[in-house]
Amino acid sequence: MRRSGRARVIGPSASLNLATHALLATPTPPHLTSQRSLSPKSKKHMSHHQHSHSPQHPSGHALFTHTSACQGDGMIRHANPLETHGLFLGSDDNDDDDDRRSAAAAAQHHFFRLLMSRTRSVAENEDLQDWLLQTYNAAYLTLMALSHGNPQFFRNLLYSVTVVSRGAADFVVRQDETPTGSVFIVMTGQCTEMIRRHRFNLTTCTSPNASSLRQKPATSHDVDDLTWRTLHPGDLFGLESIYFQFPFHYISLRADGCVERNRIGVSTLHPTHLLVLPTYPQDKTSISTSLRSPSPMDAAPAMSSSRLAAAFLAQTFLLHSLPQASIEFLASHVTPLQVTKDEYLYTAGQPPSIYFVLAGELRVYTVEDVVVTTDGESEVVTRRVELQILKAFDCSGLAEVCLNHSGFLNYCVATEDATVYILPTYALFAVVKTGMPILTVFVEYFTRQRNWYQLRRFTALNHYNKRVDY
Repeated sequence: MRRSGRARVIGPSASLNLATHALLATPTPPHLTSQRSLSPKSKKHMSHHQHSHSPQHPSGHALFTHTSACQGDGMIRHANPLETHGLFLGSDDNDDDDDRRSAAAAAQHHFFRLLMSRTRSVAENEDLQDWLLQTYNAAYLTLMALSHGNPQFFRNLLYSVTVVSRGAADFVVRQDETPTGSVFIVMTGQCTEMIRRHRFNLTTCTSPNASSLRQKPATSHDVDDLTWRTLHPGDLFGLESIYFQFPFHYISLRADGCVERNRIGVSTLHPTHLLVLPTYPQDKTSISTSLRSPSPMDAAPAMSSSRLAAAFLAQTFLLHSLPQASIEFLASHVTPLQVTKDEYLYTAGQPPSIYFVLAGELRVYTVEDVVVTTDGESEVVTRRVELQILKAFDCSGLAEVCLNHSGFLNYCVATEDATVYILPTYALFAVVKTGMPILTVFVEYFTRQRNWYQLRRFTALNHYNKRVDY
């Protein structure tokens, strides 16, 4: 039986999921979604905005969001009726299309100016709340979740929120360059989280020292950078850096733009808009403390599991030199995996992953052609050459991942029931930085493992073969 070695972690990390579980489940207070008295200018824009809705569509229709758009054959298919920024376009209202588009554009321009303003009045702030609820519902719900459903907290968040726009392929933040301090919420379009791969190779020198590490200069974006998640409207970015108290964002965020269709069906690419919640030094500590103390009772077992994983990783010789915050970050991203006896953890050719043995025993081996002699005749047969026995705290796959191998060259099978942690590649490269002592530890480990495997192969083949040409 073959076990897949690729861990797919597409949502927030375990600890962050637990910390925000109660927030995301908080219902919206009814008095926050009710209508308010609008400022005169906002009332005018909201009136145009609401009258632009086609009367043939009942008010119960769900608004179309960008996350429900799917791309195929170069076109973007939309649900009917079409909606752009909260504006319904009826197919029988061609005469009014221009007026509606003008009204929608004017409303959007007005409220975007309010978002960028530093001196909004209370009435304008309430207008913004209604506009976000109607037009950018996903971002609105995320703000509600961050406020714990508290009306005053929500008003405070909304008062401090601003907006930024980034064109396609532009970076919102850069890994290890942009200081931690702001939380971003995607309003429109998509963004991609990217992690810079630390590229290094072992030279032909067998001496296990730092000189055997050859690194290429890092750039802001390389073709082999790791892409992690795709963020859609309503998704958060930056909260995890505050949670783990990283001084800089551990990951880059690149805007992918917002694809929209015009009235004749042509797709156009527009900038990505993101809400920005600035945090200040005193806020960062309180946010981190509140996130680290989740209230739901069902979060306790998982938090205990995360603490156990952190304690385990801190005892491994490869990772023990990392700061405690980095250890906790890695622990929040590991995935436990049960491997029964005689089951393969990975096979040759399988995409590499990083495995840490928590309990049990596994064996790494390769298959080689050997020459044996039977009754005076020689023949070539295959033999299993054992390379390594893995027990608790041992690691496998680290060299293949860090040296950017396309797949495993060996096999790994459980000789007894075992439990392993799968550590995603992106999580490792998020905390391992250039110049850290851990890189020297990695190189020494790679070199020692390579030399040991060569010695094991030589010894085994010399034992099997009757005629050896070395």
